[in-house]
Amino acid sequence: MRLSTWIGLSALALLGSGCSSESEPAAPVSNSDLPTYEDIVATRLAEVCQPEPTGEAAEPADADQIEGLLQTLLAGNARFSKVAREELLSLGESARVRLASWLVPEPAAMAPEILHQAVQILGAEGLRDLDTLVTIATSGRLEVSPYSLPVRREALYQLGLMKDDRALLRLIRHLKYEKDPENFLWLGWALLELGNGSGVPALYDLTRSEDPDLAARTQATLQQAA
Repeated sequence: MRLSTWIGLSALALLGSGCSSESEPAAPVSNSDLPTYEDIVATRLAEVCQPEPTGEAAEPADADQIEGLLQTLLAGNARFSKVAREELLSLGESARVRLASWLVPEPAAMAPEILHQAVQILGAEGLRDLDTLVTIATSGRLEVSPYSLPVRREALYQLGLMKDDRALLRLIRHLKYEKDPENFLWLGWALLELGNGSGVPALYDLTRSEDPDLAARTQATLQQAA
């Protein structure tokens, strides 16, 4: 008998002796100890919805400087607006931190048009703040939202333009809380832009609104999605 054959047979014999009937069987695993399918899905979704880490928080930009730049944007002069926008983008994270501080946890005591412009600029590439926009957009679930309807609509609009899937679950949860028909149109539109049709049934209801303009715009939104 070759040496290699003898070694192989010896190994099989040892394995067989290890699996003999004298060995104690392994303790059965209880189903209660295993994670359920729902737990796994919920955990995975929670991970996906976590905002991307931004590193160490930047110092907020000078408040007067940021407010002045927003006022320049509102003035409507194309040349000056372009310069103001470029300046805001160049400030990056420090500008984002300052803008967000004016909006959450509640809006600052500032002119409504300044706050509206702040929400709009937080949807711009380089200054995007998903969490702040979602907080504003879904504040309708509160008994009294601290944000005006136009500001909430702007947040929904910016989320639709951003097409960031991390906002999806929170917008879906907000469907049953949104009471303003105009805002619901923007909520449904934002979800459609994110590839989700959860709001479509309620949008069909809006096509029968007593407001002919709202009904027509809702119908156009559904047709575009289709």
